[in-house]
Amino acid sequence: MWHGDYAYGYNDPTYGQYIDIALDSSISHFAYSLWTRYENANGAPVTTHIYASTDGSTWHLIGIVSNEFTEGDEEYDSGVFSYREPYNYVRIAVTESNAGSVTATGGYWNCGELEIYGQ
Repeated sequence: MWHGDYAYGYNDPTYGQYIDIALDSSISHFAYSLWTRYENANGAPVTTHIYASTDGSTWHLIGIVSNEFTEGDEEYDSGVFSYREPYNYVRIAVTESNAGSVTATGGYWNCGELEIYGQ
């Protein structure tokens, strides 16, 4: 389970709360599966931006996902996100959740499980 910091966390005004993933090898295609928390969907992602990077500092938007989770233990399987050149980093940036804006202090998101796939 993953839960963003809703009490004292700093939320990036552009990326909201995000997870950066450093990959062992370069990929050109990325997908993910996400499950809401078992109990409820109160902090489930509504708007998610997917970014790719070759160096972990310059990010390129490769997709935007919109969800409408309403229950606990709901599953979402993304489509495939591709970029024109191989990349070593992925950023999953949630800017809005069922709890509200995640780009402002006090906003948060959560999930029960997250699986990532790359090729």
